[in-house]
Amino acid sequence: MRQQLIVCAVTGVTLLTLGSRSHAATDIPWIDNNTNLTFYGDLRLRYESDWDSQTNGTPRVNRERGRIRARAGLNYQLADEWSMGVRVRTGNTHSQQSPHLTFATDSGTRDTTEFVADRYFVQFKDGGFTGWAGRNTTPFWQQNEMFWDEDVTPTGLAGTYETKVGDGKLALIGGAFYLPDGGYDVNGQMISGQIKYSLPVKASQFTVAAGLHFMNGEEGARNLRNRNGERD
Repeated sequence: MRQQLIVCAVTGVTLLTLGSRSHAATDIPWIDNNTNLTFYGDLRLRYESDWDSQTNGTPRVNRERGRIRARAGLNYQLADEWSMGVRVRTGNTHSQQSPHLTFATDSGTRDTTEFVADRYFVQFKDGGFTGWAGRNTTPFWQQNEMFWDEDVTPTGLAGTYETKVGDGKLALIGGAFYLPDGGYDVNGQMISGQIKYSLPVKASQFTVAAGLHFMNGEEGARNLRNRNGERD
């Protein structure tokens, strides 16, 4: 386990977001006039000052560095019920979870510019049911990213059925996935289910959820111990 004390200056504002057709300035009529096509993206710059840090109990040399994260994607509405999506992000192709690249350090070393296609999926939505196949973020509700980093995108099938119960909404969520091993490889499987109830409370919302996640690791992982931890 890595223990470190880190001070960050993080941009709290999305520097670039293309969330509607009115933001996309192009000279291609098919794109200009296509209301079914949506672009989105964001850019983050971060400064880190890291001292008295340890890796596997071994002290690390104090360091300062600048980090960047860029993400860009598009969604396309194929029909009333069918849509598809694609996203590309920066990040080391050996890492399943980190979209950040180091562009400046006090030692002069920098990461090479690499990209990972971490979302590509087809989605079906009809009434209270939503299902997708491909690679995407997990469909399960969570209050933070302590359990699951949202940049870790599994490959498989997922479905959600939501219905109104009282003043709130009850959702049944399930999925079966191959788990990532680095940016592109897979290793092991996960079968998951969750039941969630959400109740509006004036300007806020109360949510309670319970679920099970069964992970089955496999031999032969190439990247899990390189910036990814282990899966046992």
